[in-house]
Amino acid sequence: HAEHLLHRSLVVHPSMVTSAKGTHLTLSTGQRILDACAGAAVAVIGHGNEEVHDALLAQARKVSYVHTQSYTTPVAEELADIILDGSPHGLEKAFFVGSGSEAVESALKLARQYHYERGQPERLHIVSRKQSYHGNTMATMSVSYNVARKVPYQGFAYPHVSYVTPPYAY
Repeated sequence: HAEHLLHRSLVVHPSMVTSAKGTHLTLSTGQRILDACAGAAVAVIGHGNEEVHDALLAQARKVSYVHTQSYTTPVAEELADIILDGSPHGLEKAFFVGSGSEAVESALKLARQYHYERGQPERLHIVSRKQSYHGNTMATMSVSYNVARKVPYQGFAYPHVSYVTPPYAY
């Protein structure tokens, strides 16, 4: 049993998953459990999905990765076209990243860049929602409202944030 992987908790080690199929995980103890996490707040399409495996393998045989600063791929262009067909909600461009934290961080940077390039560098303030969680990076944690998660990082947070009460529809 290796001890080199840094886990989220230094006290509690996560359960060891040895295999997964459909919506179930099998632990090293042999226990089979429902994957109710599906990645933190992300919908899961099922472990072991052969259609996904085949698509991943076919793409990896063509191009597994290119840096987006200088390159693109046909599948990235096609996916953007599919997602933005008809400009839903007025959206016109896609920017693909590897995680929700990276997506929120990129949105924060894009908002800053937009106002900076419009000659309004004084526009620094971010409005976020109470009871929110926006990610695992320092900037996304800065705009999140989970106070307990932020305690160890006080002093590192982005200072220009205010919080509004979430809507209550009922």
